[in-house]
Amino acid sequence: MNQQPEILPDKILADNLLEAFRQLQRYLVLGLGSALFYLLLARANAAPSESAAMVALPSGLLATDPRFASTLAITLYWGAGAFATWIVSRADRIVKELKRRQPSALEALLTYPTLGTYRIHGPRLGAVLLPPILVVSAGFLYSQWKMSSQSVALTAFLIIPYLVLTVQLRVAIGGQQPDSHGD
Repeated sequence: MNQQPEILPDKILADNLLEAFRQLQRYLVLGLGSALFYLLLARANAAPSESAAMVALPSGLLATDPRFASTLAITLYWGAGAFATWIVSRADRIVKELKRRQPSALEALLTYPTLGTYRIHGPRLGAVLLPPILVVSAGFLYSQWKMSSQSVALTAFLIIPYLVLTVQLRVAIGGQQPDSHGD
């Protein structure tokens, strides 16, 4: 009879935690890149132009209307923040389980170089707070956002995932604090 090798639960948890760290890094970078793209796009569209210019999207996608490009950038920004909150929640659950089962393995896993595990607060919180600052700045400085109830509601909707991330990542994943060497 063909026997399959047994997969150890601790190995699965460790692999899942590393994947959560990779996904978190991707979502944080995607959110920052999308917010920066939106800011640059809003700034470029604020200047009057003689013709309706098309915008070339990153990754070699076809050129498109600036309004569609703005919508795409905002959607990616918001989705990246929302997914990052989910990933941090998942990573926290895995950390709790590994802390109970394999604390020494967890200590090693928490050395994985990602923004979520940095012990010092600056890079971690900067990666979380910079995207909403860029988007809100672009919205009020270069776009048509005015101080109205609709703009306030839109702003709140756009920053909610990043506010949740700020609360989640006020301490590094795993709860580690800076040591005498910083990180």
